[in-house]
Amino acid sequence: MELRQLQYFITTAQELHFGRAARSMHITQPSLTQQIQRLEADLGVRLFDRNSHHVQLTEAGEVLLVKAQRVIRQARKAEQAAQHSDRRDACRGSARPLHIGFNCPAATRLLPRALRAFWRRYPEADVVLHDLWTAQQVDAVLTGDLDLGFVFGPVRDTGLRTRVVLREPLVALLPAGHRLAEGSLVSMSALAREPQVFFDRELSPAVHNQVHRTARNVGANPDIRHAVSHPSAIPVMVAAGHAVALASAARAARSSSPGVVTRGLAGEGVTVDVVMVWRSEAGSGLLDTMIDAVDAVTDRRDAA
Repeated sequence: MELRQLQYFITTAQELHFGRAARSMHITQPSLTQQIQRLEADLGVRLFDRNSHHVQLTEAGEVLLVKAQRVIRQARKAEQAAQHSDRRDACRGSARPLHIGFNCPAATRLLPRALRAFWRRYPEADVVLHDLWTAQQVDAVLTGDLDLGFVFGPVRDTGLRTRVVLREPLVALLPAGHRLAEGSLVSMSALAREPQVFFDRELSPAVHNQVHRTARNVGANPDIRHAVSHPSAIPVMVAAGHAVALASAARAARSSSPGVVTRGLAGEGVTVDVVMVWRSEAGSGLLDTMIDAVDAVTDRRDAA
């Protein structure tokens, strides 16, 4: 039995509706149902009577609700006490390091300013930065290996809290001397007709989806011939004259390479969201202060 399962049970018992409970917990209804079934299996009792018309607690469910609410209250008190201790430890520089994942736009346009604001509050705090793909960051935040991540979004159906902090333009990477490099802008339809190199979709689904969606809007379909697992491989393939590519403006600036030219996208272009992600139950003095620092430098305060 886990605290998370008890919280799922409490919310479902209060809502008496699996769909509403799932939405309030930011998980899918099948996931919630599975967690409740696991809890029932662990306890060896049925907690809900459920049919197509209504959901109600069993007698065992009513007993567990009282006990579970007490356990959650005690857990929150313990968490608050630990957070208070964490703040004291952070001032002495002895707290657990704050682990932050990032992508290239966040590293270039956001993190330096946010970290300066953070260290004004906690000058001795230790921060460990991890350069990871979106999928790797989301998994690491879910498991607690990362406290905070900056990924390409949207991020859906994870139960994580999310906040858009940047909107990053994509640009075209072209071999020097390529016919599309003659102008200052390239259309998506023209780019889609060229062999392209791109990263594996599962590493950053949001960027992949946005590129394909934008191409479809102009009646095109990207001709992706080569998939890579690391962004540094993209300019190598482009410089070799083997393909063209799309990359974030920040990545293109960082990966400038002989034999590669950068061009903007014509029309409305393509932008992707950079999203800050964290676990709602993972609050600590260091994490809360870092989130506040990001808010201060981006002036964005709406969380999903």
